[in-house]
Amino acid sequence: MKVICTKLPLSPTGEVLEASPWLTLDAEYCVVSLLANPGGRVEIQIDIDDGRPYW
Repeated sequence: MKVICTKLPLSPTGEVLEASPWLTLDAEYCVVSLLANPGGRVEIQIDIDDGRPYW
């Protein structure tokens, strides 16, 4: 599965960044894994711009 980066939130504050050293806006990223907590958040692990997996 692949996802497209539509905004750059800064966790845990939720502040939105204009640029990131790890992600590029409108870029497509490969999903490595998903973590779904019952009644909670769903987190995805993707391969970031340098090719490493990151949550």
